[in-house]
Amino acid sequence: MITGHEGVSFDIEGKVIPDSVGQGTGTMVVEQHGSLLKAIDTSDGEEIHLGSTLGNNIILTNGGYAEVPGMGEIRFESVGNGTIEKGANGLEIYMNWVWHLYDSDNNLISNSVGTQIWEWLE
Repeated sequence: MITGHEGVSFDIEGKVIPDSVGQGTGTMVVEQHGSLLKAIDTSDGEEIHLGSTLGNNIILTNGGYAEVPGMGEIRFESVGNGTIEKGANGLEIYMNWVWHLYDSDNNLISNSVGTQIWEWLE
């Protein structure tokens, strides 16, 4: 379960895109197979992240394509790293993300950064 999310996007010149600053919540299902992870974000159409853990460190990546009204098909890629820690209500995962968005001609249109706190529910 994603219990907290904060993020902001920057244009290719490094200026903040004001409408991109936000917070949210959602649902993430995490499957662990040894040190390998598969995380499925069921709140936004089953976006899949792949990664691994080493001790209490975690890294996840994902990428794909999306159709955006007025822009056509865009490509996105992201990488996140963080730590798994024991919180007051059980395990919590603190993730720091970097996203890149590209237009249909493969030109970089946005860089984004964000943080997420995932709370372990099961």
